[in-house]
Amino acid sequence: MTKKTTIALLLLAALTQPSPAQDSITESDFKRIKEYQSPNDRQCNPEKVIQSSSNLGVDALYSYNDEDHTPLNEKTDKRLLCLISISTYSQIKGHLNSHPHGPMQHLKFESGWPQNAIVEEIMFGPPKKFNLRCDDDGVPSVIIKFTKKNGKLVRSISFITSVLDCGTGELDNWLKPRPAWLK
Repeated sequence: MTKKTTIALLLLAALTQPSPAQDSITESDFKRIKEYQSPNDRQCNPEKVIQSSSNLGVDALYSYNDEDHTPLNEKTDKRLLCLISISTYSQIKGHLNSHPHGPMQHLKFESGWPQNAIVEEIMFGPPKKFNLRCDDDGVPSVIIKFTKKNGKLVRSISFITSVLDCGTGELDNWLKPRPAWLK
């Protein structure tokens, strides 16, 4: 292979790869996502969860342990929708601008959106206190992950079967006020 061919192939590969900016999650993306995550981790809002798919332009699907995707709609068990609804605990992962090709790491954002970083993933789950009721290590019963691909938000919702029964059972004690249908 000649030097020109090698350069051409490298250039072509670089042009066909999405740019980090296109596939990084912005602060405005995060604010849009937060609009559809309940602001209160003790209230259940199944309707808002169902509406979030069309409002965010993401697939209306969920899975168990990241396998067998199932439609997320008004027929979905309300307890599952409640677990999604109370998922207010968030973590942001990405790369520092100073190490764009280094390993992805948790980024701190308590005092505002992380500056000097490329945010590639936002994960939501139930509050830590809720998770600790079902697992000594705080494994969540649901993980909601947002990424971006080709400039569009992508959401995956995965229920963790090892703690799911406990999570849906704990809703009885967690939600305030308790929905009438939750008996």
